[in-house]
Amino acid sequence: MTPQERQLVSVLGETEFANIFDLVLLFICYGAYILGFIIAVRSLTIGTWGRPQTVLLACLITTFICFSWDVFNAGAVVLELDWYTLEQGITGQTQAADKKVMEWQVTSGWPSIINLLLSDGIVVWRASTLYARSKFWRFILATLMIANVNTIWDIFNEETEFSKSAILDWVAVGLSLIVNMVATVLFSYKAWKHRRYMDGVNGGLARRGAQAQKILNLLVESGVIFCIVQSFYVIVIALDTCDITTMWPRNTVDTVFIIASSCYPVTVIGLLHKDNKRLASAESFNTRSSLQSDDICFSTIRGSNGIVSSIDYNDRLTRLESSISSKDTTPCFA
Repeated sequence: MTPQERQLVSVLGETEFANIFDLVLLFICYGAYILGFIIAVRSLTIGTWGRPQTVLLACLITTFICFSWDVFNAGAVVLELDWYTLEQGITGQTQAADKKVMEWQVTSGWPSIINLLLSDGIVVWRASTLYARSKFWRFILATLMIANVNTIWDIFNEETEFSKSAILDWVAVGLSLIVNMVATVLFSYKAWKHRRYMDGVNGGLARRGAQAQKILNLLVESGVIFCIVQSFYVIVIALDTCDITTMWPRNTVDTVFIIASSCYPVTVIGLLHKDNKRLASAESFNTRSSLQSDDICFSTIRGSNGIVSSIDYNDRLTRLESSISSKDTTPCFA
């Protein structure tokens, strides 16, 4: 065996070990994702069913299909590499394996990109809902989301030059990172403001507020984790080279990013609905105290005719007190 062949065998061994490690990590997280997917779908069925639940269910199914394709694609690539590596010579088999794997890699980018867009869209939608009266922040979130979609579209545009694709790649992930950072900061401010307000209340309102506080805290924590993963991914892409010594870390970061972009929307949807039943069955709380929170909306008011309406802060106290005897509450986080 020549020195070149020994070096090639060493590289193939390292590549095989890295591929198996990434594949095991992907399958373990895929199993956890399926559990989270079932919980999220189950939580959507609690309470009334409407158009928002239908849209969220469609998003969940889409993320499931895309993540499943990523897992299947990764397994197929490893099998193709092993097949051609074991059945043919050393030099020729490597070239044949690379050529065969390219057929699988043509569609490998779409599922993770779709999941990333869905993740960003769900987070932007939730942040916009919490800041429904702030046109400024809704405009900022919408602008960032449009820029994110436009950049990703340019990546998959056939006319985009290869030299520009790497730049657009990390720019797209960077814009997605900015979107999630802004949304996480908005969640953090809402959670902080809500905590300050809840420090001065007690009784039934305190119990209802504690559930809302937990949801806000979990949204912040999951957003921070996802932003950290995206930050590492942006750094790895920006410093990416074709050196074989950096391929293993890059592939592992790619795998973690695929897992995070698939699990994050499921986590957000699950958090928004996990306490829906408990909140819906909670006893009526102190009405006058709850109306003093200008930004945190715990409930909408459903009248006896079944129509749900949002109550403006300036006049909701008067309207609610005059009709409280014939109304019930429904959680705003549904």
